[in-house]
Amino acid sequence: CIDECITADLKDNIEKALDKSASDDFMENAVNKIEKMIEDNIEIDSIGLAFPDVVVRNKIVGGEVYKTRGIRNNKEINYEKDFKQLTNLDNELKKYIKKDGVVKIINDGLMAAFTAAVEIAFSVSSDEIEKGIFAHTLGTELGTGWIMSDGKIPEIPLEAYNFIIDLGS
Repeated sequence: CIDECITADLKDNIEKALDKSASDDFMENAVNKIEKMIEDNIEIDSIGLAFPDVVVRNKIVGGEVYKTRGIRNNKEINYEKDFKQLTNLDNELKKYIKKDGVVKIINDGLMAAFTAAVEIAFSVSSDEIEKGIFAHTLGTELGTGWIMSDGKIPEIPLEAYNFIIDLGS
């Protein structure tokens, strides 16, 4: 009921919240109103999350990316407690979907490989993809992803950390 549930007042709030001069409080209030509207009216089927760290079997297991290292090295943070919350993110996200819905967390490099495979699959005939597709992502760090020719994504972390890439500049 998205279109039916968004009132003229809420639409106006959304537009004002997207204005670059909107205050943080105004934006937070608009987001809270939207979340309440969604919570009251929409059952979400699934949530997908591409996360920039090692993910195995739907769990963020951590690695040496700067985000995880930043949590570990910050003396004001209880690393074990905070990382446990991150590891259980899949369970926390289940609160926001319908009872039989699905939460899937995947490494961002693997997601890039899946996206590349889909794009390639639409541009060539299926018999041209015999062994799978390998992709690199340049973003958080150097992520790598592999997707097999049958469309399956292996449950192995393929992160490569702390590389410096000279692009000739």
